[in-house]
Amino acid sequence: VAVAAGVLSLCRLVPSLFTPAILDAGRHWRDPLCHAEKPPRPRRPKAAMGPVAPAVAPAAARPEPSSWSEVLQQMAPEESARGRSLPVAIAVRSWLQRVIIGEGLCPWAEAAMTSGALAVVCLLESDEEEVKQRLLQHGQLLGRAKPPASKSATTVALAPRCHGLRSLRRFHKVCDFLDLNLDETKVQLAPFHPKWRFEGRRLPGEGDVPEPESDAANYVNRAPIPAFHFLRVSEVESAAAGHPAALKGGPEATSASVALRNALMLRKKGISNCEEVLQSCREDGKRAVA
Repeated sequence: VAVAAGVLSLCRLVPSLFTPAILDAGRHWRDPLCHAEKPPRPRRPKAAMGPVAPAVAPAAARPEPSSWSEVLQQMAPEESARGRSLPVAIAVRSWLQRVIIGEGLCPWAEAAMTSGALAVVCLLESDEEEVKQRLLQHGQLLGRAKPPASKSATTVALAPRCHGLRSLRRFHKVCDFLDLNLDETKVQLAPFHPKWRFEGRRLPGEGDVPEPESDAANYVNRAPIPAFHFLRVSEVESAAAGHPAALKGGPEATSASVALRNALMLRKKGISNCEEVLQSCREDGKRAVA
C-alpha cells in the first residue's frame, strides 16, 4: 500500500515539474551558455483526425435460466452437453420417454421432462471413488438448488466411463455411500440399473410373486445403463400428497398404489417384452450418432 501511495504521489508531482518547460516551448528563450537568441522550435502540424471508432457494444447479458436443466447447463456445461449428445445419454432419454412416461411408471415424469425440470448429466470421471464424490456433489447441489420461481428440479446422473458400476453389487455400494452422506431431509436417491432385482419385496394386494430373477417387475428399476436419479424430498412429498391415492391413505398410500400398478402391468407384459423395449432404447442411442 505504501509503495502504491508513493507511486501515486510521484505521478501527481511529475506534471508540476515539467509544465513550465512545456509552456515555454513556444516562446524565444536565451541559452545561458552562449547568450544567443534562439528561434522558437518549429511546431509539428497536428495530424488530421480520422473517423472516430465506433464504441464497442457491451456484451449481451446472459439470459436468466428458465429451468433446472438450463441452470445445470451454466454450472456444469460439459457434463450437461454430454448428457444431451452421448449415445448412452440419448438411450436413457429414450427410456425415460418410452418406458417411464410411455408406460406410465411415474405419473410426474412427463411434466418434468417437458418443462426442463429434469436434467441429465454425464460425468467425466472413470475412477469409482471419484465418481462417488462427484455424484455426492450433484446430490448436494440439488439439495441447495434454487430453481427458477415455481419450477421443480431433479437430476439424472450417468457415469458411463466407470465400468465398475456394471456390477450390481458395486452399484449398490455406491448407492449406500450416497444414502449415508446425503441429507435425507432434502434429497433422496432413486437408483436404476440394467440388472436391477428386487429381493423379498411384497406389496399389499400383490398376490403371488414370481422368483426375483424371473420377475418382470424388476424392470421398474431397470435402465439402459446405471443411473442415479436425485430428487428433492419436498417435491416428492408434495407430488405424493396430490395423488388420488393420498386422499385415502396419505402419501404412503401413493407410493404403494403406484408400485403395485407398475408391478402388475409389467408382469402382464412379460420379461421378453420388457427387455426388448430396453434394448430398443439402447439402439436409439446408437442410431442418433451413427
